[in-house]
Amino acid sequence: MKKRFVLLAVLTSFFLTACPNPGGGGGGGGGNKDNRQEITIKFYGDYNQKVIDNVYYTCKVYNGDKITDIPADPAEPFYPEFPVFKGWSVKELIGSEEDLWDFATDIVDTTDNTMYLFGYWAAEGE
Repeated sequence: MKKRFVLLAVLTSFFLTACPNPGGGGGGGGGNKDNRQEITIKFYGDYNQKVIDNVYYTCKVYNGDKITDIPADPAEPFYPEFPVFKGWSVKELIGSEEDLWDFATDIVDTTDNTMYLFGYWAAEGE
């Protein structure tokens, strides 16, 4: 009788740990968003605006998702010599337009609670 009880306890323990947690998310993308980290996205007109903490726009997104709450492009340049707004980048200074955030394909992937996007401005003709 004692052996049956031990066997039953072991099997019950095994099945409880082997069964997936309903709505628990797990790994592969079909999980509940409540189990993923929510990230605050702060948009700054340019890097210098971050220095003075002049946030242009803020939204929230879950880590692993695309940013769908996209602000309108800034209308007024911060510097007259760079009047053309080209887009947003996670890099403070970029080497080329390839460093711009692509809202159609880029996903948020950070270990921080906040992610920063900076406006990139160019001179006429660039």
